[in-house]
Amino acid sequence: MSYVVLARKYRPQKFEDIVGQEHVCRVLKNAIKEERIAHGYIFSGQRGVGKTTTARIFAKALNCKDGPKEEPCDKCDSCRGILKGTSLDLLELDAASNRGIDEIRDLRENVKYAPSVSKYKIYIIDEVHMLTNEAFNALLKTLEEPPSHVIFIFATTSTQKIPATILSRCQRFNFKPLSIKEISEQLIKIAEKEDVKIDEKAVALIARSAGGALRDALSVFDQVISFCGSKIGAQDVISILGIVKEDILSRMVGYILANDTKNLLHAVNETIVSGYDPLNIVSDLQEYLRNIMLYKVSPELVVTVSDTEKLKTYSGEFSIDVLLRFSGILSECIRQMKNAEQPILVLEVTCVKLAQKYVGLDELVSRLESLESSSYPEDNAVSRSSSAVPVSNPSKPQPASVPSSKVPLDRAQQAWNELSKEKIRPRIVAGILGGRISSQSDGVFTIEFNNSINMDLINSSRDLWLPLIEKKIGGRFEFVTKIKTDSGADDAELEEADPSVEGEEPSVINGGDITADDSRPEKESESSEPPVKKKTRKKVFEKEPAVKLITDLFGGEVTEE
Repeated sequence: MSYVVLARKYRPQKFEDIVGQEHVCRVLKNAIKEERIAHGYIFSGQRGVGKTTTARIFAKALNCKDGPKEEPCDKCDSCRGILKGTSLDLLELDAASNRGIDEIRDLRENVKYAPSVSKYKIYIIDEVHMLTNEAFNALLKTLEEPPSHVIFIFATTSTQKIPATILSRCQRFNFKPLSIKEISEQLIKIAEKEDVKIDEKAVALIARSAGGALRDALSVFDQVISFCGSKIGAQDVISILGIVKEDILSRMVGYILANDTKNLLHAVNETIVSGYDPLNIVSDLQEYLRNIMLYKVSPELVVTVSDTEKLKTYSGEFSIDVLLRFSGILSECIRQMKNAEQPILVLEVTCVKLAQKYVGLDELVSRLESLESSSYPEDNAVSRSSSAVPVSNPSKPQPASVPSSKVPLDRAQQAWNELSKEKIRPRIVAGILGGRISSQSDGVFTIEFNNSINMDLINSSRDLWLPLIEKKIGGRFEFVTKIKTDSGADDAELEEADPSVEGEEPSVINGGDITADDSRPEKESESSEPPVKKKTRKKVFEKEPAVKLITDLFGGEVTEE
């Protein structure tokens, strides 16, 4: 007897043998059990996941001698006829080669005749999306109102090419790609039956190369057995599939990490000269970077790389967003190489992109936090139990725990204003600038704020600024906070108001002291200089400490649109 390839030899013959499509098998078996059999089905999914196989098993179950049955017996004449391909009541049509309206007209004529020996006449049309629009239109009426003895099963890899009028008249089943684990388990079972010894990494490499298609995995397995015999290792699979060796990929990633464009290009060119397909180099490099990302997230997910120490090192050097960027660049490279006249040129340009110095967003945030921490040592200040407790109701003043010694109001106001010049975090400076000491009562100072955001910020960060102001005044500083209620200005206003505007309380500034003055300046004469213009938003933002820190760090500038 002639040799039968593994994909045919181990083709499932019952629903229980189908791998990875339990959701489809369950619905079909229940439909048979409940006698709710439709007249049209669409099996969609990528190649090699079991669409046509499932259609044949379903046909056997429907036309089984004692059926319809949930599982075919494979012993009756109907089941054996379908197994051998001699059944007159199961007609398989390849729409890729029979896509015209004439073939569909013949089908419409044949559906009128009853099945020869079985209960149903079943039509399996493979790659149905290849039919022409005219053929679909000719099929439409028959599909909508077929004879009771006819069942259509359409298989396709491109559901989007099927007209909506056809889709709406059929029950649709989506076949999912098989996982690496599902394919690996099936390969191990078949290896045991074939008396072949194969290590786990070799199985994983074959399973991953199949791209979710069990049939493709079995074809590769067949090829590897022919090459190696009954004992298969990971290096044998690498040689057969043309997979770039792990040490070469590791070296390339090292050059990317070092931003060494020259050596990266040399390594790629040497690999191409050694006989590797440029497209394989890109896909294998992408897979290696993927394994670095997986190791960074969860090391046990990595199954195809032997040198995990290298992965551990690289996972500590690359951030997630940088690895995602690399993956996107390589995906675009693969797409361009498939349509390029000079794919090597595309690969070389991609290598230059990969080796360019790139700082990811999460690394920028980390650097900013590190810079901020090193610049503002008051983060290590010890919490003070005597500090005021954060206020829960911003409309009411916050009580102090213990009254402080008498400190003049003007001295406290001066110390408060001078806090903005201290080496404090920019966000705290913004909160200080948004408030002012307005009064003193029984040794407790009242700090008024323009809005609750600044007030909450000062309350929550009192451990950082309170020691500084107490040092300036030479004693305890007890305070309460409240929202300023007598201001007509908008909290979010950025422009500085003109002092001449009615309702704005002027301030007298002397050597850094800001004190309220109930008296108002006399009205200027007509000959006096015009009032100072309002500050632009740009100038206000430029003077913000947080903005200044960022622009100094990155060498940028504030622009106004």
